[in-house]
Amino acid sequence: RIGVGHRIQLAHTRAILDAIHGGALEGARTRRDPVFGLDAVVECPGLPAEVLWPREAWKDAAAYETAAKQLAGLFAANFKTYETGVSAEVRAVAPVL
Repeated sequence: RIGVGHRIQLAHTRAILDAIHGGALEGARTRRDPVFGLDAVVECPGLPAEVLWPREAWKDAAAYETAAKQLAGLFAANFKTYETGVSAEVRAVAPVL
């Protein structure tokens, strides 16, 4: 939602990039997001866990779920423009609405 949350801190962005380039995320444990179906690492040197799992950073869990599903719906609606040109495998990993 507009007005909720903050942009990721530049220091956190740098920590993520450093971890990627330094190989610190190779073989890292992941957790699957139930709406978007993406696997996100659960630990990264120099980052609090909520940066990697934003649903835990929201004070209102129901508001997060609403916003996540709204964003997933926007993605799905936009993707309809392109879905005929992609494989069934790609279509199968769409967000869960």
